[in-house]
Amino acid sequence: MAYGILPHGHELSERHAMPNHSAPLVVAFLLPLALVSPPASSQRAAWPAVAPTKVTVFYPLGRSASLSVEALGQNGRSLYRLDCHTFEFNSKEFNYSGDFECRLYEVPVDRSKLGTLLADSESVREWDTRGRFLREDIEGPCGAYPEYGLTRHFRLRGMRLTLSMSDVRLWPKPANEAERLNAPPALESFRFMVEIKQDPQAASSMAELPRVQNPVRRTRPEGEPVRDCTAVQARP
Repeated sequence: MAYGILPHGHELSERHAMPNHSAPLVVAFLLPLALVSPPASSQRAAWPAVAPTKVTVFYPLGRSASLSVEALGQNGRSLYRLDCHTFEFNSKEFNYSGDFECRLYEVPVDRSKLGTLLADSESVREWDTRGRFLREDIEGPCGAYPEYGLTRHFRLRGMRLTLSMSDVRLWPKPANEAERLNAPPALESFRFMVEIKQDPQAASSMAELPRVQNPVRRTRPEGEPVRDCTAVQARP
């Protein structure tokens, strides 16, 4: 079962809404890469099985997009919660920095751990995950780039989580730096899908790296990172 908080969305499928005040608090920490990567001892072969869940929402006003989905165990007990907001959302628990960004965390909250389980071994900060959707990620050819574009899959804790955008309309790009600094989230409207399935082979406590490389990468060791979505490269 899952619940969606949809003040400005429609088409919540397969589940029902619940009020925002039920959202638990998570303390967020900005951690360097060495701390984001989970230690080997955090891996384990079996995690509580999740109940399959699928939620689809259309947001006619992307700026106000907000979603919460609970992943339940087979006994009906809440195991995890997925919260998604824009960078305008005011939170003391997590630094939402994307045009739309999702984080996944345990229920009940363990405040000694990261604020999101979607961080992987390439995350330099806990908000630096594939759960964060930016205009640059979903515009043009980058939208079709697997695992970093419009559709992303996360394997962890005995489950496979899918986050997918469609029917996306973007606001025009800001003309200059001043406009960019004052611009609202880039998504004018969009449809968002969340799906959770069991995946017993996903043993990691945090998100696994996808099988393809990040389109934002250095072409030279000393160079600045460059976004190249024209060719998909597999990981070595």
